[in-house]
Amino acid sequence: MTEEVLREARLAAGIASDDDTHDSTVTALILACSADLKSAGVPRPVESHPLYTQAVRFYIHAYGWTEPDAERWGKCYENLRAMMRHDTGGTYAGSR
Repeated sequence: MTEEVLREARLAAGIASDDDTHDSTVTALILACSADLKSAGVPRPVESHPLYTQAVRFYIHAYGWTEPDAERWGKCYENLRAMMRHDTGGTYAGSR
C-alpha cells in the first residue's frame, strides 16, 4: 500500500498523518476496503487513483472507528463502490 493511502487513512481515522501508533488497525481497514472493492467487482483497484483513496476514507468513517454518522458514510462508500464497479471507460472512467 502506498504511503499516500496510509496517510489519508490515518487522517480519516482522526489520527495525525505521521502517527504510526495505530497502523496495524489502519492497515487492516485499508486491506478490508480493498478486498471489499474486489469482491464487489471493482476492476483492478488502483491505490494511486484518487477514487480509491476516497473509498478508503469513506470505508474507515463507516466501518473503522466509532462514528456518529457511520450509516451515512457507509452509503457514501457503497455509492462510490458502485460507481467504480460499473466503470466502463477504463480505470474508474479515466478520471485520472
